[in-house]
Amino acid sequence: MQSIVIRHLSGTKGNQVEEVSLDGFRDILIGREAHARIQYDADREDLVSRKHASIVRDPADPDGFLLTDLDSRNGTAINNQRIFGASRLRHGDRVQLGLSGPEFSFELSPPPAARPTRLAELPLTTPPPVREAPAVPATAETSVWSFEGRIGRGTFWGTWLVLMLVGLAVGLIVGGLSASGGQALAILLYVAWIIVACWLSLAMQVKRWHDMDHSGLMVLWNFTIVAIPVLFIMLGCVPGTDGPNQYGSDPLRNA
Repeated sequence: MQSIVIRHLSGTKGNQVEEVSLDGFRDILIGREAHARIQYDADREDLVSRKHASIVRDPADPDGFLLTDLDSRNGTAINNQRIFGASRLRHGDRVQLGLSGPEFSFELSPPPAARPTRLAELPLTTPPPVREAPAVPATAETSVWSFEGRIGRGTFWGTWLVLMLVGLAVGLIVGGLSASGGQALAILLYVAWIIVACWLSLAMQVKRWHDMDHSGLMVLWNFTIVAIPVLFIMLGCVPGTDGPNQYGSDPLRNA
């Protein structure tokens, strides 16, 4: 009976072999989810997303297979080329989950028969097509409005300084409007600034927690007022994870 063989080459599953029968085959989910068919350690393999990638049959070729990246945080590569969406998976291909993440080889048992080389209808001077992927986008620094990705301590302190200076300017403008009889406009400007400042503050804090490989839900500790000074010192002084983590690449290495 034909089957898919996943031969782990590195990571916590290195030297392990997993076999999936093609009898009634639908798909293979790869990730840290508890129900993933190829399941990675949820604590030690933090470069692998919970639902990282999947293997399915190629609808255009009943004997072929496709590897699909499921919008993972750190990406998926076949033979050192990052893929986006679905890509053809062949016997003997090496798959890597995330930059510096675990690798495995995809094999079929029994191996497919070797096919004769098909002559390409191209001029001899034309180079053969190769599988290429766009450059990996940097995920460390994101929009100041975004709650995704990571930021370093320098960006954190710099943004806080800008917020304080802009807040001082807004306070002066609001005071001037109030003194000149424009109370309604002053209140509108003040409320708008409070909304913007709170949003940016939360976004910065979430991305700093991400940089330290913690969930952005850590901002909920802000509701314990006594903890705010300690949290602020941690966000501004504790270094982030060295190298990529589950929330993105290292902002210091992408500076």
